[in-house]
Amino acid sequence: LNPESYRQLWRESHEQSNDFWLRHATMFLDWETLPTKALAGGFDNLSWFGDGRLSVAWNLVDRHAELDPDRVAFLHEPDEEEVGEKGEGRPQSGHRLTYGQLQEQSNILAHWLASRQQPGDTITLYMPM
Repeated sequence: LNPESYRQLWRESHEQSNDFWLRHATMFLDWETLPTKALAGGFDNLSWFGDGRLSVAWNLVDRHAELDPDRVAFLHEPDEEEVGEKGEGRPQSGHRLTYGQLQEQSNILAHWLASRQQPGDTITLYMPM
């Protein structure tokens, strides 16, 4: 992206913000129901794409697993070194998780949660950074 293209995108995002964000949301996400308005409400009740409907699981995991299940979805490269038995430091091994593996693990968790849910239950997932 060159500086002039960036300025054009920035200008459009401010001058025609609804059209700009709708176009980009439909370019990069798959929607079950396309939104007709990008932003609605005010400071205390802001809503982005409120009349649209999408599947987060599909957009983040499933569509990538379908296209290329062996593509790396997560790559963990640790900063610290492991300390061996003799006190020597050596790099910790990293961890790779492909989209196929992520989809499989997500499905296992979803089925496990669903098997324990009762009508009216709320399931909350805590996901620290």
